[in-house]
Amino acid sequence: MNKKLGLNIRRIRQKRGLTQYKLAEMVKVDVSTINKIEKCKANPSLSLLYRLADVLGVSVTILLQDDEESA
Repeated sequence: MNKKLGLNIRRIRQKRGLTQYKLAEMVKVDVSTINKIEKCKANPSLSLLYRLADVLGVSVTILLQDDEESA
Protein backbone atom coordinates (compact mmCIF):
# COMPACT_ATOMS: atom_id res chain seq x y z
CA MET A 1 0.00 0.00 0.00
CA ASN A 2 0.88 3.61 -0.37
CA LYS A 3 3.16 4.89 2.43
CA LYS A 4 1.05 8.04 2.66
CA LEU A 5 -2.02 6.03 3.65
CA GLY A 6 -1.26 6.03 7.37
CA LEU A 7 -0.35 9.70 7.36
CA ASN A 8 -3.53 10.60 5.48
CA ILE A 9 -5.70 8.61 7.86
CA ARG A 10 -4.09 10.29 10.86
CA ARG A 11 -4.39 13.78 9.37
CA ILE A 12 -8.03 13.35 8.36
CA ARG A 13 -8.91 11.64 11.66
CA GLN A 14 -7.45 14.54 13.62
CA LYS A 15 -9.14 17.08 11.35
CA ARG A 16 -12.45 15.37 12.14
CA GLY A 17 -11.71 15.54 15.87
CA LEU A 18 -11.57 11.76 16.31
CA THR A 19 -9.24 9.86 18.59
CA GLN A 20 -7.66 6.60 17.46
CA TYR A 21 -9.89 4.86 19.98
CA LYS A 22 -13.08 6.43 18.61
CA LEU A 23 -12.12 5.68 15.00
CA ALA A 24 -11.34 2.08 15.91
CA GLU A 25 -14.69 1.77 17.62
CA MET A 26 -16.49 3.21 14.60
CA VAL A 27 -14.86 0.78 12.14
CA LYS A 28 -15.01 -2.14 14.59
CA VAL A 29 -11.30 -2.92 14.99
CA ASP A 30 -8.90 -2.81 17.91
CA VAL A 31 -7.22 0.54 18.53
CA SER A 32 -3.83 -1.13 18.01
CA THR A 33 -4.84 -1.78 14.40
CA ILE A 34 -5.46 1.92 13.79
CA ASN A 35 -2.19 2.76 15.53
CA LYS A 36 -0.22 0.33 13.33
CA ILE A 37 -1.89 1.61 10.14
CA GLU A 38 -1.16 5.25 11.03
CA LYS A 39 2.48 4.37 11.77
CA CYS A 40 2.73 2.52 8.42
CA LYS A 41 3.51 -0.73 10.24
CA ALA A 42 0.43 -2.50 8.88
CA ASN A 43 -1.89 -2.21 5.91
CA PRO A 44 -5.65 -2.41 6.25
CA SER A 45 -7.64 -5.05 4.42
CA LEU A 46 -9.62 -3.76 1.48
CA SER A 47 -12.84 -3.97 3.49
CA LEU A 48 -11.29 -2.00 6.36
CA LEU A 49 -9.94 0.59 3.92
CA TYR A 50 -13.47 1.16 2.63
CA ARG A 51 -14.88 1.36 6.17
CA LEU A 52 -12.21 3.91 7.13
CA ALA A 53 -12.99 6.02 4.07
CA ASP A 54 -16.71 5.87 4.82
CA VAL A 55 -16.32 6.83 8.49
CA LEU A 56 -13.87 9.62 7.66
CA GLY A 57 -16.17 10.94 4.92
CA VAL A 58 -13.67 10.66 2.08
CA SER A 59 -13.06 8.35 -0.86
CA VAL A 60 -10.48 5.59 -0.83
CA THR A 61 -8.67 7.58 -3.52
CA ILE A 62 -8.25 10.48 -1.08
CA LEU A 63 -6.76 8.15 1.54
CA LEU A 64 -4.22 6.88 -1.00
CA GLN A 65 -3.20 10.28 -2.41
CA ASP A 66 0.41 11.38 -2.15
CA ASP A 67 -0.34 15.09 -1.79
CA GLU A 68 -1.60 17.23 1.06
CA GLU A 69 -4.67 18.63 -0.75
CA SER A 70 -6.96 15.80 0.29
CA ALA A 71 -9.91 16.29 2.66
